[in-house]
Amino acid sequence: MVMNDVENRISLIFQKFNENFPFLKLEFINEGKKKTFLSKKIKLSSVQPSSNIDMDGSRTVAELEQDFENLFQIPIQVFRKAGSTWVETSLTHDWTLEQQNREGELFSSSAR
Repeated sequence: MVMNDVENRISLIFQKFNENFPFLKLEFINEGKKKTFLSKKIKLSSVQPSSNIDMDGSRTVAELEQDFENLFQIPIQVFRKAGSTWVETSLTHDWTLEQQNREGELFSSSAR
């Protein structure tokens, strides 16, 4: 899945990502003195000219996070569902998005 981000708001990117990876979520973060989450209504076009983000399942979390940093200068983190909570994937950032999603599905179904 490749998206042209100039025409999309962050919330649309989140929606498309969640359609493909329902057990993962993206959070755009502001890493100032205090880590805060940025509004999903910010237009990416106001941050960076047109560019494409490849969110294919074979890509790793690290690759996706690096693309957002390079293209938009906005750091993101990928979180994985673990039962009723969300966990950072920083220790498994070398896993593919598909691996992360499967793991989230396993943890969520075993927590029921």
